[in-house]
Amino acid sequence: MRAEAIKIKVFHETDEGDELRCEFLLHHTPGFTSGLPENCYPDEDDVDDPEYFLNDEYISEDDLPDSLQEIATRMYEDYSDFEYTEVRQYED
Repeated sequence: MRAEAIKIKVFHETDEGDELRCEFLLHHTPGFTSGLPENCYPDEDDVDDPEYFLNDEYISEDDLPDSLQEIATRMYEDYSDFEYTEVRQYED
């Protein structure tokens, strides 16, 4: 099987009506589990560093307002609590 990259975009609307967006790539390489044990290997996942956007303008993690720091971390570490999209891309 081919490796795939999943572009994840996570969205959060603040109480003030601003939109914070977090984007990152999740790289997934399927494992191989049939045949001789020496030819088998598990699935592998790797995640790129996040990029943040406030109202569609790039903002570095260090420049995020203090009120958004914790939210930004949660958006990256456990995005299932937020609205998000996934777009799958295959890598050769």
